[in-house]
Amino acid sequence: MTLDQLFTSLQTVGIPVAYHQFRKKTPPPYIHYFVGSARSISADERSFGEIKHVSVDLCTEKMDVSMERRLEEVLQGYAYEKYQLYLEDEDVYQTTYEFDIVVKENEYAQ
Repeated sequence: MTLDQLFTSLQTVGIPVAYHQFRKKTPPPYIHYFVGSARSISADERSFGEIKHVSVDLCTEKMDVSMERRLEEVLQGYAYEKYQLYLEDEDVYQTTYEFDIVVKENEYAQ
C-alpha cells in the first residue's frame, strides 16, 4: 500500500483527513496521519523498498466508539497498536493507531 492509497482509504471514514496537520483549524472529528520513521529493505546491495511506521490519529470531542470501529474497519489487515489520550490544550480525545506498511520499490511510481 502507498501513502496515497492509505489517504484514500482513510477518507472513507467520512470525516476530514490530512497528512500531518490541517492548514486551517479544523473542528473535530478529524483524522491526521504521518510517517514517523522509515527503514529500507535491502539485500545484496539492492534496495527492495521501505517499511514505513505510520501513525493515524482520530481526534474527537468525546470518546466515540462507533467512529473508532469505522476507522478500524479501514485498518483491517494491519497489526496496529492502539492507545488513547486526552489533549487538554486542544480539548479533544485522540485515539492513535500505529502500524507498519511495506512500500515495495516498484510501488513508488504509483
